[in-house]
Amino acid sequence: MTADGSVIRVRRTDLPADSNGAPIPPAKVVEDRYVFCWTDRQHGDLVFTRNANDLLSEWWPAYRSADYDTRQRMRLEHAAATRSQLAADMVVAAEAAGTDLTAPQREQMLLPTSRLDELAGLIWSSTVPLVLIEGAFAPDTTLPAPISGTDGDVREPRNLIWLRPRTAEGYLLSLARAGQIELAILGR
Repeated sequence: MTADGSVIRVRRTDLPADSNGAPIPPAKVVEDRYVFCWTDRQHGDLVFTRNANDLLSEWWPAYRSADYDTRQRMRLEHAAATRSQLAADMVVAAEAAGTDLTAPQREQMLLPTSRLDELAGLIWSSTVPLVLIEGAFAPDTTLPAPISGTDGDVREPRNLIWLRPRTAEGYLLSLARAGQIELAILGR
């Protein structure tokens, strides 16, 4: 186990497990009210942090000392890169699974982030999720956000994935919902 005050990193195999096989966090995590537990798939570690900014600082060391605007830019740039890769992965997976995507749907999924405005007001009826970034549409702009043609106008429809880089916590939660990270909330 390593700790730097705000982050505790533990090898998953070094922790005892409960009756369901889930790792039991170290006592310090519980006593000091750590909130997030991220599974570092690359190293096989569990990383416990008190807040979302501490976790993002684990990924990007420069994030810890960055000012507010720089942190926001870092999250937005990461969201744009994540969106592009996730959309490409979904197109490949859909084609491999035999899921029909029309040529326009494929093109819409793979639009560069700089052209997301072309999706304004779109009704997305494919079951393959369309990946979007918060801030590109209303209420942040005058452009109406795309809506689900299968789930209706709900906050998190199954066929729309929203990456939410506006706040550190919102971004982490959206990455987890998108299946990009394994994240547990330990309690507040």
